[in-house]
Parts: sequence; structure tokens; C-alpha cells
Amino acid sequence: MRGLIASIVASMEVLDLMTRRNLAEVRNDLEERPASGNSTQAITGH
Repeated sequence: MRGLIASIVASMEVLDLMTRRNLAEVRNDLEERPASGNSTQAITGH
């Protein structure tokens, strides 16, 4: 049982790290868009 719990906790930690990394990439992308002048087009597609 302890091994199963440890495995679940480890999986949750990996998912948390992946989520944080993805959010950081999205934030960086959004911060770069206004500098390129295409922020509205990039977000809305128009």
C-alpha cells in the first residue's frame, strides 16, 4: 500500500511541475506578443 501511495504522490508532483512549466510558457508567450504588435490578432485570431 505504501508503494502505491508513493507512486500516486510522485505522479501528482510530476503533473504539478508540468502544469507550472506550461503556465510559465504561456505567460512568456503572452508577454512577448504585445512587443511584436500582434497581441490582438494572436489572441483572437482576427
